[in-house]
Amino acid sequence: MKTKKYIDSLKLEWYEDTFDLSEFKKDEKQAEWLEYLEPHVNLKTLKIMNYLGVRFVGWVGASSFTKLKILSLQSCKNCNKLPPLGQLPSLEELKICRMDGVQHVGREFCSMLMASPSSSQNKIAFPSLKRLIFSNMTNWKAWDGVEIGDFPSLHYIRISVCPRLIKFPQWPFMSSVKEMELDYSGVPDVSNFHSLTNLTIAFMSQEYSKWMSRCYFPMLQHLRLSFGSAESVHLSQKVLPSLKTLGIHDSEELRVVTGLKNLTSLNSLIIEACPNLEFKGLPATLKQVKFNRCPLFEKGFKEQQHMRNVLMIEAHNSDDEEEEKEEMDGEDDDNMD
Repeated sequence: MKTKKYIDSLKLEWYEDTFDLSEFKKDEKQAEWLEYLEPHVNLKTLKIMNYLGVRFVGWVGASSFTKLKILSLQSCKNCNKLPPLGQLPSLEELKICRMDGVQHVGREFCSMLMASPSSSQNKIAFPSLKRLIFSNMTNWKAWDGVEIGDFPSLHYIRISVCPRLIKFPQWPFMSSVKEMELDYSGVPDVSNFHSLTNLTIAFMSQEYSKWMSRCYFPMLQHLRLSFGSAESVHLSQKVLPSLKTLGIHDSEELRVVTGLKNLTSLNSLIIEACPNLEFKGLPATLKQVKFNRCPLFEKGFKEQQHMRNVLMIEAHNSDDEEEEKEEMDGEDDDNMD
């Protein structure tokens, strides 16, 4: 493989149904096999799926892969540590999915070298990374080991289906992040990500709704919320001084959102599939509102004489929107196939 310099995209996949997993899960030779599959350093895209070894080998994440831009590690369930991917100088997109053995992500993710103020060898981790996705990491609890200067180009983070994740790198680490999605995950503290302009939080619990009142997002302009079990939430002008667009979706238990009236920068509101949400007032700055399957809120809005100048739009079916989002997620999963 190392001699094939014209291969720029490579997918390595182990087919589990062809093996006796009870034997292969214990087989250290898995690492040897992966070692033999080392590609040429001209590689630009790499995807590793269903690798059964307990550790990754040295070439995965080696800085000699100066052209590698897209990397995906999926369903490597026996590995309990991530390789030192921060050393890849040109990596722009990274997706890590279904790594059941990983409970903690530390400094080893950024570099083989441990953090040391006296060491001149330490380098900025992930210098070119723009998009980072963690998905279906069911046992992942903590992420630390990030230093100031790491991830200088990171724009987008998505944490999806990581229900145990609590510990999260805090601002000013990763201060370039503008867009974040938290889907069906724990309650990682991202309250101090002051650089965010776009934030999506799906399946929020009542604990999450309390957390929202303690946050501060001075630059956040677009916020999309979906509540699972929460019945109420308070949105504050102090927390969201720059918010322009607010979407509340698929929140059957949600009954009241307080503080909406005081969001003086808000000009667009979208409410979909919130059948029990009651109207509690809206800011005078609002310019347009979209409704779909929220009869109580829509009824209350239409009764307000002073809101007659607000453009009301019948929103398209949210099921279509979900299908569109699933298709996009599918494209993310398959973009290296």
